[in-house]
Amino acid sequence: MVDFVKLKAEIVADPLGRGYTGMTDAKVVDSLNVIDRTRDRTVVPAHEVFEALDFGELKALTVDSRQIVLGLLAMGDMNLKGPNLRAAFGTIFGAGPTTRANLVALQTEPVSRAEELEIGFVRPGDVARARAV
Repeated sequence: MVDFVKLKAEIVADPLGRGYTGMTDAKVVDSLNVIDRTRDRTVVPAHEVFEALDFGELKALTVDSRQIVLGLLAMGDMNLKGPNLRAAFGTIFGAGPTTRANLVALQTEPVSRAEELEIGFVRPGDVARARAV
């Protein structure tokens, strides 16, 4: 469900200068729903971390380092910005540029302005209703 108070505030304030006041409801919808922003992620599911690992770099690790990685993956969710996890992965994959780059990329995600504002997926009727509030 769309948060009409937040939606109206976005349309009126237009903090990013998108020009909502001169747009039709449909154009406001398009502007809010297009995925053109990024936001930080704190917690990342272990399956995404697993997919970020470069198999060649993983295979080249010592047995002890591989065991640590497997133990970390067993946590389920991981805070990639946590100091202990960063230190562990930094030490283990220090010479592995692909895995490190992939893990850094997981720390952000592409989102729409509507997702960023946490107002839900916006439809033309929603914009008309918000403008009338």
